Amino acid sequence: MPMTPVVSRLAAGAAVEAVSLINRVFVASRARSGHIVDRYPHVFGPESDSVVLAGVDAGRTVGAVVVRPVESINSVTGVRLRGGMVGFVCTAEGRRGEGISTALLAAARVHMRESGMQFGVLWTTIQSFYERIGWRAVDHSQLGLRSGPRSCQEEGETQPGIQVPAREADAEWLERLRLEWCRDRVPRAAVDYRVVPPAADDVLCVADQQGEGYALVGVAPSRAFLYELVGSPTCFPRLWPTVASLRGELMVNTHPGQCSYSYLRGLDGIIWSAQHQAMWVSDGGVDPAILDRLYFSFADRI
Repeated sequence: MPMTPVVSRLAAGAAVEAVSLINRVFVASRARSGHIVDRYPHVFGPESDSVVLAGVDAGRTVGAVVVRPVESINSVTGVRLRGGMVGFVCTAEGRRGEGISTALLAAARVHMRESGMQFGVLWTTIQSFYERIGWRAVDHSQLGLRSGPRSCQEEGETQPGIQVPAREADAEWLERLRLEWCRDRVPRAAVDYRVVPPAADDVLCVADQQGEGYALVGVAPSRAFLYELVGSPTCFPRLWPTVASLRGELMVNTHPGQCSYSYLRGLDGIIWSAQHQAMWVSDGGVDPAILDRLYFSFADRI
């Protein structure tokens, strides 16, 4: 029989085992540094309004799903959509194939519907599983791969971007730029710039010296990840050489709805491929055409 998950809110400290399972699956088992709580303080910290749905059997947590409430604001139309970002779907070792994740995802949909969320979104490489339980695959994102660093001097750059850890960047300045230049955005607070996705060891903010834009870049020993490039198009040629020189290999995330899409797609030396990872569900009457155009920056995802 499918199990019925119980809902625990992290602020109440009632999901310790579930968070431990999530850390084991997404961090420790993949030999990644740090702890999931430190990597995603906006999800697992004391101020978070995220919900963990934990599958419990015989007093032990055997599965978990996280739902993070988000609001997407379209700067062109002014449309605001309240949704649930679903992530950290996992099942304990030795319990896979029992329908635990299926039951937890069904509970997540109930939670989102009862909470007034108009849609749910997640990112996965196993789309067929989610399609079987009612999720719809729509993703216009592009992923680029660039190998071989070029220095700022080789690019002729005279004003290299200013690098600081994203957690130390001026969040209010970043938000002002996003308000002006992002078509779709999730409002962020300072804690959101402390996020370090699992594939990275740290996240840098590369700021334009003229204050017209920035890049958020995750860094690992031999690879960097451009999560977003935001600002006036005039600053992108100033920022790009610094971003491109950070590591020998650079993964570039972009989407047709981003202000930097045309610039990034026009660069030489990047091999592009479609992402095909975003999946959607709507129990709140949202026009599917609106969801088809919606985009969440990699920096906002869980």
